[in-house]
Amino acid sequence: CTRRHSTMASRTKTVAVVWAAYGGLSDVGKMAAMHGQLMTERGEPVVIKPVALYDGKKDSPTHGLEATDVVPSERVQKVVDALANTNVEIMDVNAKETEEKLAATFAGAHAVVATPGSRQPGNISRFLALGTNKIISAMHTAGVRRLVLGSSMGIGDDFLPTTPFGLFWAGFLRIFLRAAYADLKDMESLVFNTKPGEVDFLLVRAMGLAPEEPVMGAWRAITAPGQGVWDLAHKNVAKEDIGRFMFEEALRPTRHNVAVTLGHRDLAGPLKRLSTQQ
Repeated sequence: CTRRHSTMASRTKTVAVVWAAYGGLSDVGKMAAMHGQLMTERGEPVVIKPVALYDGKKDSPTHGLEATDVVPSERVQKVVDALANTNVEIMDVNAKETEEKLAATFAGAHAVVATPGSRQPGNISRFLALGTNKIISAMHTAGVRRLVLGSSMGIGDDFLPTTPFGLFWAGFLRIFLRAAYADLKDMESLVFNTKPGEVDFLLVRAMGLAPEEPVMGAWRAITAPGQGVWDLAHKNVAKEDIGRFMFEEALRPTRHNVAVTLGHRDLAGPLKRLSTQQ
């Protein structure tokens, strides 16, 4: 029995999951943490270390789980229930000690999943670049290399074809979401400009994240020109599906130091089905 326990302990992988308290993109991190915790509850050798970041200059301390923007409400409750007893650490992204706290949390972790901000319009806190900078520095201190980081289509080369809707989204980002666009660009630059070998990263550029998009248990990975289409009927992907993809890439990496655009399973491109277990 002791030998079996020792073997299980040696096989166990620890993943730190960091999300911003508010924002649609940050919800993906909450979903990643949920999937990891459900794996733990099924007896799989997985441990999560959840962290919620908030802007102490504007917001009160919160993990933001109840603010998860999906419908119907049962989907929100599933996230809340799954993470209720996981001791989510809540940190002010602006505080000087946050980087040190993150490093302490990351100690012993195999990977970090992060969605530290939002691309939504409105008066919402934005700290994608600031949060990512602190996360990468803390990873370096803790000796963790694997980073799976949430980003957005429309940033860099997302391999989506030029279409009227694609041009609309690109213009919308640059004109109406200028702050979010600049923050996302700065965040990606931080990752791409890390020293060779310092971080083993995967940037996950999400397509639409409509709150009502149903969970499909599958996704499309767009990694080269010609794989993706602008299909208005399938422009969105469930936050749960992207969160699960990100957590799986943290546990069992298949892509290294690249960016991938992730969309609905019925987009043209390589299809990867996930387990139907929730």
